[in-house]
Amino acid sequence: MNNIGILKDLLKTYADDIERNNQLLIALLIFISINLITTIINIISQHKLKSKDKSIISFKIKEQKRISIFESIYRKLDKMTFLDGKTEADELLQLIQNVEKSISKNKLYIHKKNQKLMYDITDYFKTTLTDYRKKDYSKELKLFDKLSSNFGK
Repeated sequence: MNNIGILKDLLKTYADDIERNNQLLIALLIFISINLITTIINIISQHKLKSKDKSIISFKIKEQKRISIFESIYRKLDKMTFLDGKTEADELLQLIQNVEKSISKNKLYIHKKNQKLMYDITDYFKTTLTDYRKKDYSKELKLFDKLSSNFGK
């Protein structure tokens, strides 16, 4: 009987060990599942952050290029205000052509409204080139004020 009692005790401890092992296995599977889910979420969020970062950097580069192009064209347009169509006609014509080339080459970076205003300014200077008496500083100021105010939009 002693052997049967020992066997019963062994079977009971073995059953307890199996039950404890099953509980540990379930806990381990839950832990691994949670770990996998958090890893997948982390990978997805890192990918989204990386693509967002790329778009921000791309926008920044385009914006810097747009600003530098706008500044260079604006400087050329501003230089035209100091030239009269009477004595410096050749230089004014050269500058007008240069500005129009710059505008057409960089249409990608200049908004439509600003393009129109820039062409309006060059058209105004073309008219002053043909007849220097049509030069009107208040009209120039209005055109440049419109261009400056539209730049930030």
